[in-house]
Amino acid sequence: MSNHGELDYNLARAIQLSIELESVFGIDQLPKGDRFSEIAESAQESRGRGSATDVSQSSQGMNNPGAANGLGQGTKSRTLAEMAEEMAACRACELCDSRNLVVFGQGNPQARLMFIHDGPNVEEDASGASYGGEEGQLMAKMIAAMKLTPADVYMTSVLKCRPGGGEADLLPFVEICSTFLREQIASVSPEIICTLGPMAFSVLRGHGGNLEVLHGQEFHFGNVPVIPTFAPQFLLANPQAKKPAWQDLQTVMAFLGL
Repeated sequence: MSNHGELDYNLARAIQLSIELESVFGIDQLPKGDRFSEIAESAQESRGRGSATDVSQSSQGMNNPGAANGLGQGTKSRTLAEMAEEMAACRACELCDSRNLVVFGQGNPQARLMFIHDGPNVEEDASGASYGGEEGQLMAKMIAAMKLTPADVYMTSVLKCRPGGGEADLLPFVEICSTFLREQIASVSPEIICTLGPMAFSVLRGHGGNLEVLHGQEFHFGNVPVIPTFAPQFLLANPQAKKPAWQDLQTVMAFLGL
C-alpha cells in the first residue's frame, strides 16, 4: 500500500472508529485536530491484536473447574439452576448479612461468550439480576454493538453478594464465591471469556496485574481464552477508557467471527 493509500486507510478507519464509539458509548462528537492521528494509530495497532500474547496459562487459585474446554478433571454434575438455588440460600460468609439478594448470573446456559465482572452494584443487589441501572444500560449497548443480544451471552460475577462497605479484605469472600464461579464456567463451557474489572481479571489470571496496561491481551483460564477489559462502572467514570474498551470487545468479536 502506498503512503497516500495508507494515510487514506488510517483516516477512514479513524472516522469509522469514532462513529462506532459514538454508537456504543454515546460520544457525541468526532475528535478534531491531532486526535485523528491518535485514533488512526490506535486503529492500526488494533489490526494486529487478534493474536494477543498468552500472559498466563491458567489460574493458580481456581484450578479444576471442569472437564469441558480442558478446564480440569471436574464434571458438570449440576445445572446452573441447581447451583443458583443453592446459592440463593448461601450463608457461607458475612456478606449474607449485608445483601438483599444473591446475584448468581443470567443468560444463555450454552453461551459462546461469558462476561464476568467483579460483583453486584446497588441495582443488582436489589433486583437479583446482573447489570442494572446506568451500568446495565451501557452493558446492553456494548453487547448490541457486538452484534449480540443478552440472550446470546452469559453474565455473572466473582462475588455473588454486594459487600456492605466495611469489609477490610474481600479475599475470603472471593475464595468462597470462586467455588460457584468455576462451576458456572464449567457448566456454560464458553468459547471465550471477557472479564470486566480488576477483580475478575486477577481471579481468572491467578495473580494481579495492571488492567490499564494488560487490557485486551489474551490469556487463558484452563484452555479457555480470556480477554480482560474495563467494567461499565469504570467506563462511566473514565470516558477516556471507552475507546480501548471498544477495541478489546472487537478482539472478542474477531475471535467469535462476528
